[in-house]
Amino acid sequence: MENPHVQLLPIADDFGLHPDINQGILDCLAEGLLAGTSVAVCGDAAEDEALAPLAARCRQQPELDCGIHLMLCEGRALTGVSSLTDATGRFPEAYPAVVRGLLAGRLRLADVEREWDAQIRRLQAAGISPRHLDGHQHVHLLPGLWPLAVRLARTHGIPRLRTSYQSLGGALRRGAPALIAFQQLALVRYLQTGRQRRTLGVLCSTDLTAAGVLDALVGELRRGRPVELMSHPGRDSEALRQRFPTWGAHWGQEVQELRRLQALVTAAAADPARQAAVRQRYADQPWAVRSFVETRLRLCPIWVVEALLPAQGRIVDLGCGHGHFSLYLALAAAGREVLGADDDPRKIAVAQAVSAEAAVTFVPKRGDELLASSPGPFDAALLLDVLYQLPPAAQERLLGQVHEQLVDGGVLVLKETDRHLGPRYGVAYLEECLVVSLLRRRPAFRYHYRSAADWTALLTRLGFTVDCCLPTPAERLNNRSVILRAVRTPRQVPTSALDPGLRPPGIESAP
Repeated sequence: MENPHVQLLPIADDFGLHPDINQGILDCLAEGLLAGTSVAVCGDAAEDEALAPLAARCRQQPELDCGIHLMLCEGRALTGVSSLTDATGRFPEAYPAVVRGLLAGRLRLADVEREWDAQIRRLQAAGISPRHLDGHQHVHLLPGLWPLAVRLARTHGIPRLRTSYQSLGGALRRGAPALIAFQQLALVRYLQTGRQRRTLGVLCSTDLTAAGVLDALVGELRRGRPVELMSHPGRDSEALRQRFPTWGAHWGQEVQELRRLQALVTAAAADPARQAAVRQRYADQPWAVRSFVETRLRLCPIWVVEALLPAQGRIVDLGCGHGHFSLYLALAAAGREVLGADDDPRKIAVAQAVSAEAAVTFVPKRGDELLASSPGPFDAALLLDVLYQLPPAAQERLLGQVHEQLVDGGVLVLKETDRHLGPRYGVAYLEECLVVSLLRRRPAFRYHYRSAADWTALLTRLGFTVDCCLPTPAERLNNRSVILRAVRTPRQVPTSALDPGLRPPGIESAP
């Protein structure tokens, strides 16, 4: 990362809509996963006693970016019955009714401004001074309503308006007309505000995943621009699902994804210094070794891999080559003990020479031979661009051995080129053939790639649970690779039942 010091602002929406959403957000704030939240003061859980814990936290942490979540749907108006509500004073349940009201002229803008002003004042009366303004279901972006939001922000001294713009290209790739129209409108607002801040998480609203935003996040990291992350954490409950049955939201899962993104951002920020420390170790090695290590450090986002591994325990790096990734992991966390294995004694000799005083050991063994000697148990295992060199049956056998040597709950992280029918995969395959043929001075044409779905199915069959599948971020020229994280669950099928009699060929580190 050339400039990893981006200001990432994870903001939770919908505080005030439901007690389980409120508690989930408060839990995330206490854990340090959020930069703030936007408050829906018209929600069913926005009474004074519900807002009091948030107001108290804002007093304790003045840097929290708490804002107003302006509502015209899914709540009860503060100003009573008007053109915005039904006869009982409730807003419609979804934004299409607001759009129809605007187009038909039934929705009076004076009523909107009066209601939104009341909502801002309600939040201020609860002891929370809004630092940003956004809209529930993004209604503040609509033509006619956006100028009202801008005017009210100025009146109340609110410094920032959410534009809700993530990517028009991303919306076009999804092919949903409503999403495309929404991002077109959001792009206009983004330009009107001087390109202040993009909002990641919009294209996967209520289903935030690290995989869905990582590529765009890395782009912002490299540009050094602040970025907002829209999220919807909460405590999963049957009551919450029954209250919002059409959302298809994963409130509890978003909490886990926020933790993962926090780890990834932290790892990205530390990556330049960690890479520099690794390079320093190889400074006295021959030019060919230095060039190889430099190329691998640049092409493989090891910081993503590092963020997916436990910060302490025993880790085995199978096919470690010159040891640069093993060394990186050991230097990144003092609680790790790393064992690197490769069947090329020359590479192991280099790895041993540069690893003095680091908590890492290197052995000149094939991965299957190492695991067969039962050096485990391990807390984690690593296979980076290794398995494609093995036939499918041998891949399965090796992964079965890894499963046996991991503790229950142990982590396996693997990185492989994603197999698909696109031209980039064909280019990547031919590139691998050329590079390996030149390095080994003999033709090499046979590799065994799988798709991410195939890897997931295989790992599941072997007794792993795949809980994360990330595309390697910001890859533009070569084929997209994937990084999978799998957790060991109790094994149901003995290794001996998997392709008996097969012995994997030597495991060599990728060129």
